[in-house]
Amino acid sequence: MKTVLVTPSALEKSIEHTKWQQSLGLTYIAACIRDISDVSIIDCEIEQDPVKTLLKEIGIDESLVVAFSVNTYTYPEALKLAEIVKNHNQDIHINFGGYHVTPLAELVLNKRPYVDSVIRGDGEIPFRQLLIALIDGRDLSGVGSLTYRKNGEIISNPKAPLPDLDSLPYPARELLPLEMLFENFKKSILYKSGKVSRMIFVNVTRGCPGRCNYCSIFNKTWRCRNPIKIVDEIEMLQRIYNADSFYLIGDNINYDSLWLVSLCNEIIDRKLNISYILTNPSVDKMSVDLIDKLDKSGCVGTSYSFESASQKMLNALDRKSNINNFGKIIDYTKRRGIEINACFVLGAPGENQRSINSTLDFINKYDFNRIAASILAPLPGSKLFNSMVAHFHDIRNNDIISLDYMKKLYVDNYCEIDYDELREVEINIEKSNTAFYVY
Repeated sequence: MKTVLVTPSALEKSIEHTKWQQSLGLTYIAACIRDISDVSIIDCEIEQDPVKTLLKEIGIDESLVVAFSVNTYTYPEALKLAEIVKNHNQDIHINFGGYHVTPLAELVLNKRPYVDSVIRGDGEIPFRQLLIALIDGRDLSGVGSLTYRKNGEIISNPKAPLPDLDSLPYPARELLPLEMLFENFKKSILYKSGKVSRMIFVNVTRGCPGRCNYCSIFNKTWRCRNPIKIVDEIEMLQRIYNADSFYLIGDNINYDSLWLVSLCNEIIDRKLNISYILTNPSVDKMSVDLIDKLDKSGCVGTSYSFESASQKMLNALDRKSNINNFGKIIDYTKRRGIEINACFVLGAPGENQRSINSTLDFINKYDFNRIAASILAPLPGSKLFNSMVAHFHDIRNNDIISLDYMKKLYVDNYCEIDYDELREVEINIEKSNTAFYVY
């Protein structure tokens, strides 16, 4: 059995960081199956000719599985590639996974006959089960979190258990063209800042128990890795890849602040000379003591998702944040020399010119290193997307989601500000800086 794992391109939506980000999800899956399958990874963002590369990988006479990890931006290109693969060889099993298809699994199989199955949610356990079933010629009913066809019907199996993060093998990073990714990284604003160079992505937590109505995260159970094992991996990556910096990835990464302190202490106790960026900590769970620990352990940058500087808008997003906590944390983070990427969502339900002005005043008040601001996109799996599907029947049966159309439809019906005005705000912020965050 040969398995080809594919990260499709977002085409015109592609941005700088997609040229150097590392496909951790696929490298985890690859590590979990390489004892039962020959496996390769194709990153279409950095391939000069993705179709040629893909056809070369599948142009051999053996059992094949081709799996695509997709989000809403990359889904259309994944469909094109999947159809090419199926036309090349009807016997290839084509699997889709990721944020976009998890909530739309049955719709995808209804509309796309060349897609054979969809894995919903975390893929490590289900994908291994799928391969074993295909290798043994068994029925797919025992594969957790799998949606598939059987006798003309679409069946969704019960959810697989969530993986224990400490039980997973290290990602198969050797399947990535890391040296090329490092070279691409040299074009980024992070490299130009002089603080990070050979940066490697490390997953430290998964899941978020928050209930923000714009969020499409499918894992609501927060899980963390053992700090000792995380730092073991960091030391290994320093030794093997000469890594000098790390991107610590997780959802609501400081949900358990004591856990994060213990991770910092482990880095400090081992006297590691590293720099790292921390993704998406909750501003409300930050403290002076925690920021001190982050600084001492090598944190050089972080993304704070403020979303809005209007408490009314934060409440409208079902976001449990208090703007009164923002100023102190911003000031102290900057005082410790940690760069801040400030993230904002434009267009909370009920957004108006006054609330937008509050956010703009907030941005002008603080000298953030970078700012990321975008109009709210109702992504599949979010409460706002479900609300729109209930009210606008023309999007109910569409698996390809035009986010430009969805944004405008959303703003016109849920906000108290004109879409073109909101878009102008977004463009002006985009022109003022370059964001470094990865999603």
